[in-house]
Amino acid sequence: LSGANALGTADPDGDGMNNDAEFAFGTSPVSGASRAATLSSGAGTVKLTWLQRNSGVTYTVKSLPDLATAFNSGTTVSAAPTSPQPSGVPADYTQYEASVNTDGTRAFLRVRAVAP
Repeated sequence: LSGANALGTADPDGDGMNNDAEFAFGTSPVSGASRAATLSSGAGTVKLTWLQRNSGVTYTVKSLPDLATAFNSGTTVSAAPTSPQPSGVPADYTQYEASVNTDGTRAFLRVRAVAP
């Protein structure tokens, strides 16, 4: 990437994630097909999976009752490295996951990455 497309705030592929977010989640800044996180659900559980840089970025996961609730008002959820790690995880990244029990109620998970 060069010029304005190389700025951290730029979104050259138009997928809604700027270059800083693409870096934090190990996705491609030139492919709109890459996804920062994957959501799955099972019996009474919602699980979020994402790539996390091994250093230089702070990640926070929150459980939210709906999409209108502000991130900081959510409940912090513990995340852990996926075990075993899947093949193909890029160097300098680890795949993480976080789960929340739904117990018949709605629940949303969101991960936020902040680089200093």
